[in-house]
Amino acid sequence: MPTLFLNGYKTTGFSFASLKRQVLLALKERGLRVHTSASNAGRGLFQTRNSPTLGPVSAQVTVVIFSDFTSSFGEMLAPSIRKLARTFQGKVRWVFKHFPESGNATAWFAAQASMAAHAQGKFWAYHDLLFANPNKLRRKDLERYAAKLGLDQKRFQQALEKKSYLALLQQDKKEGKQNAVIGAPTVFVNGQQLSSVNEKILERAIRQALKIQRGK
Repeated sequence: MPTLFLNGYKTTGFSFASLKRQVLLALKERGLRVHTSASNAGRGLFQTRNSPTLGPVSAQVTVVIFSDFTSSFGEMLAPSIRKLARTFQGKVRWVFKHFPESGNATAWFAAQASMAAHAQGKFWAYHDLLFANPNKLRRKDLERYAAKLGLDQKRFQQALEKKSYLALLQQDKKEGKQNAVIGAPTVFVNGQQLSSVNEKILERAIRQALKIQRGK
C-alpha cells in the first residue's frame, strides 16, 4: 500500500474524497480559498474577493450561493440563509454569487443594483428587500429600496447608469457554468455542490462539514 505525504505530513485515507479534503485544507492554511464542484473538479475557481460575504474568513465552513433575485426558489431559500447565518455565527462564511437568468433584464438589473448597494456596505440588507419584494423590481423600486437603506442616491444611480458591476455579474455567471451550475439557487458547502437545497438539507450539510473539520 502506498504512503503519501502532503506538505511533509502523512495523509490519512486513500479515497479521492479524502485526499481532496486534505489538499483543500492545505490550500486554505496557506491563505488560498479554492472551491470546486465535486462533480466538476478543476474546471473553475470561485473568486471571492469582490463577492458579498457574511462571516469570518477564518470560518471552518464556506457556503457559496449562486442565486437570482427573480427566482422563486431563491426567494424561498433567502430567509433560511439568514436564519442559518445566525445559527452558525462565527463558524460559517457565506459567499453570494450572482446567477441571473439569461435574457431576463429584470434579474440582471436587480443584481447590478444589489452590487451598487454592496459598494456602500448594504448588500445583505438590500438582498433581503429584493427577495421580500419579488414583484417589485422596477428601477423606481430599486431606487426606493436604496433610499430606505440610506444609500447615497447619486452614487447608486450612477452605478446603474454606467453598468459598473455588469462585468462582475458576468464573471459570476461564467464561474457558475464552469462548476456545473445550471440554475438558481445552487449551493456549495466547502466545495461540495448540494444536489438539492432547502433549510434542513443545508443545515445538515453544514453540520456534517463542521464535523469533518473538527476531525482533522
